[in-house]
Amino acid sequence: MKAREMETKLVLLQFTTANKNLIAENIRYKGFDSPQKKGKKNGEQNVEAEEACLLDLIAEVEKKGYRVIDTFYKKRVNPQSVKRCYYAVTFIYGLEGEEDHQHREALMTLCKNSLWNVRVYYNPYFQKGKKVPGACAVSVNARMRTPLFRPNGEPVTVWPKDRNGNRVGEHPLPKGPKNIITLNS
Repeated sequence: MKAREMETKLVLLQFTTANKNLIAENIRYKGFDSPQKKGKKNGEQNVEAEEACLLDLIAEVEKKGYRVIDTFYKKRVNPQSVKRCYYAVTFIYGLEGEEDHQHREALMTLCKNSLWNVRVYYNPYFQKGKKVPGACAVSVNARMRTPLFRPNGEPVTVWPKDRNGNRVGEHPLPKGPKNIITLNS
């Protein structure tokens, strides 16, 4: 059975950043993840996109009845430089459980103010330690943030360019996404 034909039980949006100031103060700290060797991958990667907007994905997930049911962040060691750390902020959407309105606002802020390089995986879904046949968890991994606004609140602008890389137009325009991510991307 292909991943897209499976019943989606959870949608996880995980943002990685070195900037702790991007994490809302009310998000629960869940500890330090120590570096681990990469194990066998059980998921199926379906999408990889640069400078992507996630707002359409969130709207699509919420329209299907999913809601933010858990939010937390962990500190991790950068595998390329053990002296440097980064943070992984995870928002879990589910069909069951109490909705977390406060953390949904933090998610929307991350997505409205930045574009992200994104990978989407369809992973096996486990319940009580056992794999549930015909079910999956979708993992949206967002990393390498591109801000849409400067620290003073002004939009980041870029010059439109033609096929040869030459500037076109009379002035730079606000930066926009190269990709829009949805569950059907």
